Amino acid sequence: MGAVDFNWADFNGSTFLLILFRHRDKLPPTLNAIVRKAIERAATSIRRRDITTYYTNIIAQGSYVVLAAAETLEDKDLLEYGLQRMRRWAALVDMSGSFAEYNSPAYTPEVIRHTTSIRMFVRNPEARMLAERLHDRAWQQLATHWRPHATASWSNGARLFERHRKSPVASKEHRQCRYLSVSCGTKQEGRPDQYRPARSQMSR
Repeated sequence: MGAVDFNWADFNGSTFLLILFRHRDKLPPTLNAIVRKAIERAATSIRRRDITTYYTNIIAQGSYVVLAAAETLEDKDLLEYGLQRMRRWAALVDMSGSFAEYNSPAYTPEVIRHTTSIRMFVRNPEARMLAERLHDRAWQQLATHWRPHATASWSNGARLFERHRKSPVASKEHRQCRYLSVSCGTKQEGRPDQYRPARSQMSR
């Protein structure tokens, strides 16, 4: 058997929650119980893994799954974990000025999607407030870096900077590029990936 991809807990959990929220009344009791058990297992796996806040799409998706599962299952401990997770993520974004995967054409929409899900389906006031802050930050980043006149729709992002920094043929201009903090409107000197973890930390 190959290595387990624990991200499936986040992806499957969000899908099962959507099934429950949209089709709860249509599910036979036996199937309803199976879906609820799958949500519980997904949330348990996410909590046990406790991914770093630098893993942008998974911290977003997993936070939604944990918070929504906690309210669905009436699990107070799980709800507190979800809130702590959101606080840590919001604190990282406040400290760095943006998401670890900044200017990402893949992950920025994911942040918007899952913070929207929290605002739609989670009732806890603090969770909704934190989600709204992160949701607005993601939309601001998208609006600032959208390039409708160009072939590419996004300006340079975290992963592009990292590839150029490591490439032996990267131009001096790319090697000396500065990290633009979109949300606070200031430029922060230093390596563009200074707020990113080592790849081993992202995949744990």
